[in-house]
Amino acid sequence: DGTVMNYHGEKAGVFKDEKGLVHAVSGKCTHLGCVLSWNNAELSWDCPCHGSRFAANGEILNGPAVKRLEQIRAGEEAA
Repeated sequence: DGTVMNYHGEKAGVFKDEKGLVHAVSGKCTHLGCVLSWNNAELSWDCPCHGSRFAANGEILNGPAVKRLEQIRAGEEAA
């Protein structure tokens, strides 16, 4: 499962994989900064504004975004 939540005043996309490991990335699209949503069917972060899609780890699946999502590690602020 995945969700977008506030983390240190920024949006963070948080996903728990099938092994129970938690992964976090910036919750804003790198194209124009729209807040992403989790697509449980495709296991991807999807941008509702222009259609960019990102893998759970932040890698780009579809543009127009050209930069991956920044990963957030425990104790780091969202970027």
